[in-house]
Amino acid sequence: MFGDKWTSEYYDVMEFYYWEPQHLGKIKNPKSRYNNQHKSLEHIQNMEVSLNHMFNVFFRLAPSSFVNNLVNTTCNTTIKDKFSMRGRYDVREFSLVVQPDLLFISKSTSFSIEMKIGAKSSLEQVYKYALLHWLEQQYSGVKRQSILLYIGKGEFQDLWVEKFTNPQEVISAAINSDISKLKLRANKVESIDINWSEVETILSNTAIGYCNYTGFNDLLNKHSDGVSSETEVKLFDGLNSELQKRGLC
Repeated sequence: MFGDKWTSEYYDVMEFYYWEPQHLGKIKNPKSRYNNQHKSLEHIQNMEVSLNHMFNVFFRLAPSSFVNNLVNTTCNTTIKDKFSMRGRYDVREFSLVVQPDLLFISKSTSFSIEMKIGAKSSLEQVYKYALLHWLEQQYSGVKRQSILLYIGKGEFQDLWVEKFTNPQEVISAAINSDISKLKLRANKVESIDINWSEVETILSNTAIGYCNYTGFNDLLNKHSDGVSSETEVKLFDGLNSELQKRGLC
């Protein structure tokens, strides 16, 4: 049903916990419309969060050369750094209010990726990524360039209810937006006093890029064509196949 790529193992794990949810301290919901494993797995395959999980596994293993190419191609930068990915548990060490889809840190750059399939983004979400990068800087003591990449369906303007056409419009609108609710939540849960003026400065200097899943898949193919490692080829081929199965490219 899910092929012979590494991504099929994800669904195998999901099926195990479908049959034995007691290992998670849960019981089956007898009223759920996902009343067999096939319906459940089809539902999972259509979820944005499951693709996010696969991207996290992929980027844990992907070489820095691909991350550099991705950020430089999509965000108009010229970075040649070694990136280290920060997972959910790593991020919790310095932020509780912001949980990014993907966060990478190099000696000079804080690079986040926000993935969208059906949902829209918001100005508050943009501000939250600036806050995340500020919080990481306070935790590490290192100032870095802030970069945010959106990966979505369609064009950049399709990310927004407001139909913004370029990143500078988004940044200007976010700076002028009402973030009182975000400030209230963040000031309650974060362990340090937040300097919102510094957060705004990070936001104003953030490089925002965009690519759709077709463009991302093109980058996967180009990288895969240039490598000889069998493991690396399988890694890239697996994510390529998953994007195609989901109809994203």
